[in-house]
Amino acid sequence: MTFWKYLPFWKRKEPDKGSLPKKAYIYAENEIERFLSEEVFENPDDLVRRYGDYSVYQEMVKDSVVDAAVSRLVLTAVPKRWRVTTPDGKQNRVTRFCEDALSDMERSLADAARELVFSAVVCGVGFAEIGIAPPLRVLDLKVLDPKNVRYERDKYGVVTNLRFRNADGEWTPLNPYKFLVMVRNRRFNNLYGVSDLRSAYLPYRVKGILQKARALYLEKFAHPPLFAYLPPSMKAQSSEAGRIRTLLENLRKRQVLTIPADVRIGFMEVVRAERNEFESAMNALSNEIRTGILTAFLMAGEGLSSTSRSAAELHEASAMVKILTVREQIEDVLSRQLLYRIAAYRYGKREAESARPTLEFIARPTANPQELANTILALKEAGYKTDVKYLSDRFGMPLEDDEIDTGADVGTYDPKQQIKDRRRYIPWSQRKGSQEVTSGKGKEAPVAEVVPV
Repeated sequence: MTFWKYLPFWKRKEPDKGSLPKKAYIYAENEIERFLSEEVFENPDDLVRRYGDYSVYQEMVKDSVVDAAVSRLVLTAVPKRWRVTTPDGKQNRVTRFCEDALSDMERSLADAARELVFSAVVCGVGFAEIGIAPPLRVLDLKVLDPKNVRYERDKYGVVTNLRFRNADGEWTPLNPYKFLVMVRNRRFNNLYGVSDLRSAYLPYRVKGILQKARALYLEKFAHPPLFAYLPPSMKAQSSEAGRIRTLLENLRKRQVLTIPADVRIGFMEVVRAERNEFESAMNALSNEIRTGILTAFLMAGEGLSSTSRSAAELHEASAMVKILTVREQIEDVLSRQLLYRIAAYRYGKREAESARPTLEFIARPTANPQELANTILALKEAGYKTDVKYLSDRFGMPLEDDEIDTGADVGTYDPKQQIKDRRRYIPWSQRKGSQEVTSGKGKEAPVAEVVPV
């Protein structure tokens, strides 16, 4: 098959293949057939165009450092708890309807949103199909492989539709209003975005090469090579030297070695020193990967087991800027492309636009041990009972099953007041092993004791 038949304006006969270089002819034939079969990606990412799909980024996630950075970015950006409000923080029937529509999903909204964010962070773009069940109940968000979805544009470059490549390789049209689209790092009207892993690709490749070299090094020099100093009277080709050579080869399997007194055994320390160079280079490349994905390499450093608190807080703040940006983007995608659509279908566009339902993810605040201790001491000094539920909400501490708040009022600690819900009064004379205490008038002094009911 030649590429000439794809050119309708070509009227001349097919040229003789012998008149063209064989390699050049085959290259041109394959390239034009590939272009006319519509398998070329519009994505301007050089790595995607080089590999033909997103397999290079999906392969990078298998690396432990890349997976840890991406997991932290995705899991921190999309917390488990969420709510639907309006820009002014008020509730109305539109927001309550949206909450009810998202509350009965087959899986939690956070899990579906994390899968969409993962696709957008790794591939640069994420497509998710909205599953709707009557009456306007969101079943699930089915995330599609970006390599099987592409845009359909008109002559002005405006997106008019989406197309999906099925198992037969045919591109079928999709309803764009039934899909969510999240684009990361969009530049110059690039609707496919740029992966967050793009800046970490070079250190990832170098690290892969270094890992192969280290594997070869460990295979050969896992144990330092041994050598023996033979006395001048012993020839290297003698039977005694051969016996010592055999003992050295089998030394790793034995724990006892018998050698002549004038023979010395040593280790090649120069080869052992190369291991530190590998570890130093691996740490430096891992930090570059973390910096490319999270804009910070956290508390790791070359040659350092720890670093200062101020430097760690600086890196943490730099990483949180990107994490919060991803959270704001997924909130905007779900608010504009999901909540507004179901609200407009239920109440009409006018009421949906006036209500403007907005989805917000609620993150647990990070527990600060110093602030936690100061708060507990302040509550104790003020006479308040430290409520576990309050501390959990304030500092993000998990609750046990028996510590879940039941809605009862905790109250304040007052020795002279009896609180019926959580405390009861016990006279001093009724306490076991106590001495009777009387006031100046000879009557028993009322003293209260806090006893859990």
